[in-house]
Amino acid sequence: MKLRLCSSIFFTMLAGTGIVPLAHAGTGRFVGSCTTKTPHYATITEAVAGAGDGDTIFVCPGRYSEQITITRPLTLLGVASGNASGAVLVSPPTGLVINAPGAGIAAQIAVMANGPVNLGNLTVDGADIPSVNGQPFEQTCNAVSSLAGIYYNQTPGSIQHVETRNYSGFNGCAGGIYLDTGHLRQGSVTVEYSTIHDYENYGVLAAGPANLRNNYVLLGRVKTQSEGSTSLGTTSGGTITNNFVDMNHAPAYSDGITTFTDQTQSVGTPLIEGNIVERGQVGIDVFLTGNQVKNNTLIDNVLGLVVSDDSSTGNTITDNFFVSANLIATGNYVRSGRPIGAELNCVPGNTFSGNTFFGLGIGMNDIAPTEDFSSTNNFYEVSRKQAGCIKANVPPASQPQTSLGELQ
Repeated sequence: MKLRLCSSIFFTMLAGTGIVPLAHAGTGRFVGSCTTKTPHYATITEAVAGAGDGDTIFVCPGRYSEQITITRPLTLLGVASGNASGAVLVSPPTGLVINAPGAGIAAQIAVMANGPVNLGNLTVDGADIPSVNGQPFEQTCNAVSSLAGIYYNQTPGSIQHVETRNYSGFNGCAGGIYLDTGHLRQGSVTVEYSTIHDYENYGVLAAGPANLRNNYVLLGRVKTQSEGSTSLGTTSGGTITNNFVDMNHAPAYSDGITTFTDQTQSVGTPLIEGNIVERGQVGIDVFLTGNQVKNNTLIDNVLGLVVSDDSSTGNTITDNFFVSANLIATGNYVRSGRPIGAELNCVPGNTFSGNTFFGLGIGMNDIAPTEDFSSTNNFYEVSRKQAGCIKANVPPASQPQTSLGELQ
């Protein structure tokens, strides 16, 4: 089917971007067997310990059984060597420990520096983690607040051409990338051209402003999944643009993209634009105020977009495309066997215009009595363009359960 080709096309586009070197200064340091350049180290941990501010660590292809903690500004960059598959970070045989103690987080790469830290061309794999902080992997959430592939704590920088994978089966609190950026300026952390897949709680979650763009995010082969999980989420501003998110018909109530932005407390204008989100319970979940949601394509989601609670006003939702490609939905929230484009939860005060709804059971549902959007949006092959304010069978609004404490 034509629409299902989107995933493979987008993935091929990402794969074809190649390795893009990050800008670097300072001393070059080298890890692995593909070079004899000096200073040379056998492990990434040794190179990080020996690095000075602003150094770049070049990592040869291979598997590195290490847990990394970075406390100074530097660049960690995987390099190509012949036909080798790249640098892959896996768990030490003894498992992971909490290496971000203030947050109670165990991360395969924890970043807590006073200047920019850049990561590029690396794979971080959670498949073979035997234990976390002394607990068997299936009891991870009893030992830590979260297990993350990559964790940034109040540190600027970038993550480019990185893959995180296999953070599932840890009883609900594991994810790919967690950015605690609540006290940094907008754009201080950027995640781009990366692949995040097979996670149970979050793909990329930013507790604060961040830029998440041009990524491929796949819920994938989930062993356990948190009720209320999210694939891409931000608080307090930032941007989520041009990502492809495939929720793989997740069984639990979960979001493709979540924004918790309160414009009165955010830096800059929060923007969700140009994303493709497919096969989820909720495509885009909008909390609080001041979000701009435009030019997104939402395919085969049970609820394409949700305005989540009474405080979710002052948002602008324009020029989005909501479509069902013959979805056979089994969730509890489908009406007449067909999905809903936008669920407004009876909340007034948002702008909806120029959106297109195609092949849905209901175009826009639970519209406040004082509002009518039928003339400002486009409806094709929709059983009902609009439905009035009735909240029956609509799941209660709840922020994703990140187990990371109160979000900034």
